[in-house]
Amino acid sequence: PSGEVSLTADSVRLSGRDVGAVVARAHTAQGQVRLDLEAPRFGAKASGSVTLQSPRPWTADVTLNDTDVVQALTLLGVSQETVAGSTAALSASGRADGNLDTGSLSKVTMEVRALDGQVRGQPLSLVQPARLSLDENRLALEPVRLMLGGLSVHAAGSWGAAGDTPAEGIAVNLEGRVEDVLEYLPPASRDRLSAEGPLRVDLS
Repeated sequence: PSGEVSLTADSVRLSGRDVGAVVARAHTAQGQVRLDLEAPRFGAKASGSVTLQSPRPWTADVTLNDTDVVQALTLLGVSQETVAGSTAALSASGRADGNLDTGSLSKVTMEVRALDGQVRGQPLSLVQPARLSLDENRLALEPVRLMLGGLSVHAAGSWGAAGDTPAEGIAVNLEGRVEDVLEYLPPASRDRLSAEGPLRVDLS
């Protein structure tokens, strides 16, 4: 059997918050079900498919184009005060696959192509795209670089979800000046604390 269903909702509310219009389509053919979702207000599209025959393998894809990160965070319950004075537009894509019979997740890949905005008046930008993958028990992060005001953040490496999974660890490097870090403290703390000089932090 085959068939198709389409649904368009002009206004959808999630936890009491308006997420705008949502378009959904479902299609069944040749023993497979496919579902497509679109939320234009957030520049978000998602699609997924599952084979009805055991072990019922599935795949899912998500694409974000200039998604308003601050708006998404407030939708998830983050307070307006926390994100006040901040803006961010995110473009990214991700893919996952597995099978339903065993409840397993075989592989996940994600790429963040662009992230631009500002945090408390300081410019935010992704200098080097971020690529992340999870293959069985190993999480791998390709080299990524982020600029936040005068701070430069580098990260790369891998992490094993299981103790016997070979991985070198994820290393994070922060470079800038102490006064750049102080910009992100609450106003009352900045008034009481003053410091200047180069700063370098390495974590792994």
